[in-house]
Amino acid sequence: NFASVAGPNGRNGFSMFVASSAAFLKPSSLLLAHGSAIALRDSANGADLIMIGSRELLTAASELADARRRENLRVASAPIDEIYAEFGNGIRSSEAIRDFLNFVRSNWTPPAPMYVLFLGDATYDTRDHLGYGVAAETMPIPLEKGLYLDFGSDNWFVTPIERADLPVMAVGRIPTNNPVVLMEYIRKVLDYESGRRAPEDSVGRKLVFVSDKDTREEGFDAKSDALAASNTQSQFITSRVSRYALASDLATRYAIESSFGDGALMVSYLGHGSSDRWAGSEVFMSGVADGLTNDKLPIVVSFTCLGNYFYDADPKAISLAESLIYNSQGGAIAVWGSTTITMVSAQVALAQAFYNRLGVKTAQGYDVVRLGDLILQAKHTVGLHAASRDVIRSYTLLGDPTIKLPQSSFMGSQQRVGIPVASDQ
Repeated sequence: NFASVAGPNGRNGFSMFVASSAAFLKPSSLLLAHGSAIALRDSANGADLIMIGSRELLTAASELADARRRENLRVASAPIDEIYAEFGNGIRSSEAIRDFLNFVRSNWTPPAPMYVLFLGDATYDTRDHLGYGVAAETMPIPLEKGLYLDFGSDNWFVTPIERADLPVMAVGRIPTNNPVVLMEYIRKVLDYESGRRAPEDSVGRKLVFVSDKDTREEGFDAKSDALAASNTQSQFITSRVSRYALASDLATRYAIESSFGDGALMVSYLGHGSSDRWAGSEVFMSGVADGLTNDKLPIVVSFTCLGNYFYDADPKAISLAESLIYNSQGGAIAVWGSTTITMVSAQVALAQAFYNRLGVKTAQGYDVVRLGDLILQAKHTVGLHAASRDVIRSYTLLGDPTIKLPQSSFMGSQQRVGIPVASDQ
């Protein structure tokens, strides 16, 4: 008789197989790995930002790494095959990645890393049971148990077991295996931070709040109104787009497209949604995002369900969030949203925590404020009850966590005449 028992620290149990000796395969050849000048386990390493991906994608991201080094961030590039070799016995596993990140926090030269940027796609089907194929660059992602669905999220990689779901590093991902698409996104980031594609002074503190129609008395309009009002008190210019108040779904779509074209700092959505859309199919979908041509790029915060679902086994399944960041002619500079179904009340609590931090950090003169820090601080502000646990764990940033807020988003950076509140109601 055989039994499977719980592993250390509550990890999965052991799988046991019984087979004859003739059933075991034998190696047909041996091949040396690339290796590196210094092992990842060497304590002489040190970093503020760790980039993780295939060697090809790390090379494609070299311009971003160089830009961060010029800002005095220590940047380390960690090839994913080396992580598997040193922390997973050569086996592709999500635990190898988390074990590596836990190791560097305690063993690399202080201070500990603050940011992690994953380069490359992810999948829950690393053994290709569904037959879509798994590229060598594609990383495994574990599924966690949620209130409504099991889900994957990069939050898991930067959350030590003892920290009860609270991340210790800001994390983001550019989920493409295509080096050309990656370089196009990095060009958007560099153009944004140079000011060319960032909001201009007149709208640098503009926040757009888009809300869906209620189907079960969710109160999307009222909750969006409250978020907008609280940010007006923080001296932001706020604008509202209400699906309920507008004449049609097509009118809502046009209003959302216009919000991207207006050069706002952030565009926020609260309502129903799925991986490829906000609200209904006529409102805002991936195909619409692909066609946006806005020169100024907003940060998008998506308080809906499944909006940042990026790890489908089918590599052709592209989420709305991915469409927004991959669009080289427009779209968004980054998208923060959930990879699962979460409760509206928990979404709003996280939204308020995020905007509160934004208001505090931009209330004074210009300083370097990175998007990943705002997200990390917001997650630590929300309590750890059952609903908020799913929000904290599932909300994932698609984009670079070290993106700096533009100077125009800070108080005193532009001449202000008043604080108008535009509304479509």
